[in-house]
Amino acid sequence: MLVSWLDAKRYQTLMVYISKVVLGLVIGTICGYLNLDPLVGWAVLIIGIVCLVVLFKFVLGFDIPLLYIALWYGTFSYFIAGITSWTIIYNLIHT
Repeated sequence: MLVSWLDAKRYQTLMVYISKVVLGLVIGTICGYLNLDPLVGWAVLIIGIVCLVVLFKFVLGFDIPLLYIALWYGTFSYFIAGITSWTIIYNLIHT
């Protein structure tokens, strides 16, 4: 098994964290490319994290508490990755 050294809970935590950062990069890149209004971009980032929380907690059935998925594991990195990639792409294309 690829992650045999991880138990199930640590693997789930790692997947939540990595997925949040990658999704933040993708959403930030799209928002920067489309030159969205900042309020719309923030709304898209929040909707993205809500969809990710629903996916991990209710569809995939991770046994991590809901507040940890929503507010703890990788949430700050999600927003930082989104804002940073948004800024870089916007400055490369529209400036």
